[in-house]
Amino acid sequence: MNGQKYEETKQMLEAKYLDNKAKRSAIAHPDVREVHEALTELLETPIWKLLIEIKQNMQKSDVSDKQVKLSMELDILLNTVKHPVSDGFTKSISSAGHTISEIPDELRNYLLRKRDVSGFGIWNNNEFRVFVNQEYSRRHLQENMLTNFAQFFSSYRLNVIVCNPCFRQYFKQGEKIFPNKSTPLKPNEENGYGTLGGFVTDQNADIHALTCAHVCQQGSSFFVAGGVPSLEKIGECAFKANLQAETIKKFIDVALVKIDKRVKEMCDLSMYNDESLPSPVRIYSKEDLLETVKKTFVYKIGASTSVTRGVVTSPEYHSKEGEGRGELFFISGVGDAPFAKEGDSGSIVFTVGNSSTRDIINIVGMVFGGFTQNSFVTDQGKAKKATDGESSTKRKKDDDELGRKYEDTNQECACFRMDTALKFLKENGWKIRFKDQI
Repeated sequence: MNGQKYEETKQMLEAKYLDNKAKRSAIAHPDVREVHEALTELLETPIWKLLIEIKQNMQKSDVSDKQVKLSMELDILLNTVKHPVSDGFTKSISSAGHTISEIPDELRNYLLRKRDVSGFGIWNNNEFRVFVNQEYSRRHLQENMLTNFAQFFSSYRLNVIVCNPCFRQYFKQGEKIFPNKSTPLKPNEENGYGTLGGFVTDQNADIHALTCAHVCQQGSSFFVAGGVPSLEKIGECAFKANLQAETIKKFIDVALVKIDKRVKEMCDLSMYNDESLPSPVRIYSKEDLLETVKKTFVYKIGASTSVTRGVVTSPEYHSKEGEGRGELFFISGVGDAPFAKEGDSGSIVFTVGNSSTRDIINIVGMVFGGFTQNSFVTDQGKAKKATDGESSTKRKKDDDELGRKYEDTNQECACFRMDTALKFLKENGWKIRFKDQI
């Protein structure tokens, strides 16, 4: 950079009227980038030299799995930190190890033909692991491989392990949740599945899955699809709202499934947005919902229809039953796509923060069923009349015809508010929070 450009750059960065955004823009200017890179290199070079020293000392000691992983992390840092280019010095460091190469075709085909081999691959840059199901196969394979593929194993340490490796699924928001192990896999059959809305933690640090009360029984076990076609138990229903009470003050179709300790590590406690990115959450109030209704789409992740987008058609529905049931709201899908179908009960409804980062999701409520002009319909097909009072035969016939007319063409999704549900749970002794709840 010549003297004139240096002075111009200095004046630009010293200008007091520039805000942070303007300064970042100035730093990214081509004329300034050279100075910025030089300053970064000056500050980070001592760190780079320290990392080099640590790596050299590690190479002199005995190699363990923990040290191998740490060495891999150091390699990444060494390539990230700015430093002066010194080919001789860099080569002397990198020559001690080797880059990951592809498995030779002959070795790959040899192992794929072996019935006792369940899997194989390169581990930690310097180890080749082969998984077999019996000890005899381990000894036989090890001898043959070291003899026939000596060149490859001069760079990689061979480790033949007798085991039965399996993949364990991480359970998360939107999974199918089954009330018993023999449950039919179709949501519209009796005792069909619902949706695991998300995970919460109670005041005792116990983990619970949120879902709908109408898909479970108090104390009953719950299962998720740990692998096709098997189901794996995750816990038992610890609490469910009583939907059969003669007087229901608030229609909150919520249940908590206490997660077994043995599967806690398999549960992804994060809440995900519409782009499947883990996000911090905020609980929307009634006022937030009324304010948002015309400004943004709502989303849900359900077991039947996965990620869908919709609009709030009624932010505040009141029934003449109980104390008004103002905690209910209705959603319609966008275009011809439904917002939810049978099996999506328990899905958490949310909006996405209206910012460039989209890093917060606002939880609005939970899906519990469909709404037509003549009934609420939960996933098991049990209808609850939306209006009270006696009606004549003709009135009933008209209502049924009207309901059938809208059943397939204009069915809306019925939901209850999450802020009301959390208050209801607290009143019943359950103080719960989502992970990263603001």
